[in-house]
Amino acid sequence: MRTGFAISLLCVGTLLLTNCSGQEQTSSVSRSGNAHTKQMPDAGYVCMVDNSLKDSLLLPVTFNDQTFYGCCIPCIELLQSDTTFRYATDPVSGKTIAKAIAVIYATDDSEMPVLYFETQENLNVYLTKNK
Repeated sequence: MRTGFAISLLCVGTLLLTNCSGQEQTSSVSRSGNAHTKQMPDAGYVCMVDNSLKDSLLLPVTFNDQTFYGCCIPCIELLQSDTTFRYATDPVSGKTIAKAIAVIYATDDSEMPVLYFETQENLNVYLTKNK
């Protein structure tokens, strides 16, 4: 019994350390089977609490028919308990948007590694202004 508990605890600890490591995604395959890039990641690879890109598909949590993602149990708990982690401000329009339905762009900026846009057009405006 104690061995099973120790193995379970080790697995959970490994999951937490692996997913919260802050590793960046270079390229992978999305949930739908489509390739995605570092700049335009699939939402399932973005921790919506620390706004960072991860190497593996993350843990989903659904609210109001929208799916948000966290990299570890503490992040999932924050998404469930604190609505501020589910929303972001579009840097072009200034509107508050749900991260679950946003157009996501990964940057090289360590201060803001992931940006969320209301529309693809807003992302295009941002990219034009920030060449």
